[in-house]
Amino acid sequence: GHSVELPLCPKLLPAFLPNDPLFTSQWHIRGRGQNGAKKASDAKITPVWKERDSSGRLIRGTGIIIGIVDDGTQINHPDLAANISPTYRYNWAGSDPSDPSPGVSDSHGTAVAGVSAAVGFNGIGVSGVAPSATIAPMRFLGTVDEDAEKETFEYGGSAIRVKNNSWGAGTISPTSLSSAEASALNAAANAGVVSVFAAGNALNVTSLVPTNGRPTSDNVNLHGEQNSIYTVTVAALNDYAVQCDYSTPGASIVISATLS
Repeated sequence: GHSVELPLCPKLLPAFLPNDPLFTSQWHIRGRGQNGAKKASDAKITPVWKERDSSGRLIRGTGIIIGIVDDGTQINHPDLAANISPTYRYNWAGSDPSDPSPGVSDSHGTAVAGVSAAVGFNGIGVSGVAPSATIAPMRFLGTVDEDAEKETFEYGGSAIRVKNNSWGAGTISPTSLSSAEASALNAAANAGVVSVFAAGNALNVTSLVPTNGRPTSDNVNLHGEQNSIYTVTVAALNDYAVQCDYSTPGASIVISATLS
């Protein structure tokens, strides 16, 4: 008989993965050893994207609003615009409360919004962790007002299901929540809102060196937001699944997660 050579199947991405051109570089979502990263150092998100909820919808964030409590968010960004809420957006740090767009030096909020919910499966840029979720830009950083912080806890009520706060005290000195802030966080938790806080970036931070000249480690237990029973505090891991050298430690950390 004659031998038959079968054509080799090309290596393609599984069908449930997005076609966004930079997705293959997003090791924090799907770690395959990109650029020297440890394989499988990711947050194990992609298997969820092919599952469906009780309503038959793919679990990709549909129907969930995520508040980005940060500095400005570029609401017209081509990889964010389709997911920006037309209703929930607020600016505590500028003259126009209805416009949460960045100022001259704002860049962090846009990046956080992208990690959270950049539009996926659109052939543009990257994909967010929840690529079909809605983003509520909440420009807060730049204020030093306790009332404004309390208002971020209250804003949107239970409609905004998750609020991400990637900011901290910026000091190794203990900080506490006011009674009004603590009450607002409690009320948000009772309403089903998940308030997420970054642990912080102040482990042996040289800019915070005290008078004795030695770098001092911060600790999340010193800070009211991160140490609250009503928040989820998240520390950072690098692409080797090891604690980042800047990530603040402490007993109230709930999750350690890989970051982009």
